[in-house]
Amino acid sequence: MSEQVKNVYHVVYSDAKENQEPLNPVILDGLTIMDGETSNILSNAADTDEIGRGGGIYSNGVSYLLNRCRLINNFAVRGGAVYMRDAKLTIVNSILAGCCRNSVVAFFQTERHVE
Repeated sequence: MSEQVKNVYHVVYSDAKENQEPLNPVILDGLTIMDGETSNILSNAADTDEIGRGGGIYSNGVSYLLNRCRLINNFAVRGGAVYMRDAKLTIVNSILAGCCRNSVVAFFQTERHVE
């Protein structure tokens, strides 16, 4: 596999369909999410596609509660550890480590908020 393309998938992936009622948050408790890596390019600038986003966790419209989790060495152009689109993320007693390269951030979110 070429160094430019890499893995276009995510360790954890969720996608709520449009016009769906909001769901209760997904609870991840005591989980280690490690070595996820998406493409090192963005598929489009409008943040409507998953490619290049969320090496560890990618979520489109599904909220998460991370409790006692470790997100280690996950990489993406946006949100190496976590990419949340139109969803809420709550992080409790968790570690995000080694998820940045160059100017990439470990966490990226559109809309809603982080607690």
